[in-house]
Amino acid sequence: MVNLHQYQPGMPLTPFRFHAAHALEKPASRQNGFTMLETTGRGFVAGLFMGAIQQDHSDMVFHTGGMRILIDGETDPHAIRGHNMEDDYGFTWGFNDRQTPWIGCPWHQNRGRQDQDGVFYRFFGPDPIAFHSSISFSTGCRADDTESVLYYYRIPIQLKPGKNELRIKNSNFMGNNRAIWAINCVVEKEEAR
Repeated sequence: MVNLHQYQPGMPLTPFRFHAAHALEKPASRQNGFTMLETTGRGFVAGLFMGAIQQDHSDMVFHTGGMRILIDGETDPHAIRGHNMEDDYGFTWGFNDRQTPWIGCPWHQNRGRQDQDGVFYRFFGPDPIAFHSSISFSTGCRADDTESVLYYYRIPIQLKPGKNELRIKNSNFMGNNRAIWAINCVVEKEEAR
C-alpha cells in the first residue's frame, strides 16, 4: 500500500525521504553476519522485516547473536548488540504467531526445536534509531536462507531537479548467493501545461 499526500505550495517539508534496503543470502555466511543496511548521511531507521528458512539444523534458528548496530563510525560491535534473534523482535524462548503494530511474526513454522522457519518484523515507532553520519545494521546468522527489508529515512544526496537515483548491487547473476538493492527516489510533480 502506498499513502500519497499532496502538500500546498510553499509548505515546509521534512528533508528526510523514505528508503528501503533489501538483502538476501542463500545461505547466509555465519562468519560475516547478515548485513541489512550500510549507508552514510543523516537519517533514522524506522523498522524492518526479516525472514529465515532454516538450512543449518545444528541449533535453533534464533541462536545467532542478535542485531549489531554501529552508528556514526562506531567500530566496537558491542556498542548496541542483541542477544538472540527472537529477543530483537520482542519474543523470548523462540517465536510464535503474535502480531502487534510494532513487533510480530506473521508466519512461523515450527517442525521441532531445531527446525523452524519464519518472518518477523519490528518497527521502532516513536523511538527510531537515529544516525548523523553513517549506520551499519546487521545481525548474527547461521547458514540459513535469510532475507530482510529495512525501512529508513535519510536526507538524500543532492540530485538534479526531477532526477531519480537508482542503485542496484546484485552479484547473484554470477552464481554468488547474495543480492542487495536499494531504491532512493526524489519525485517532483510537473506542472500541467
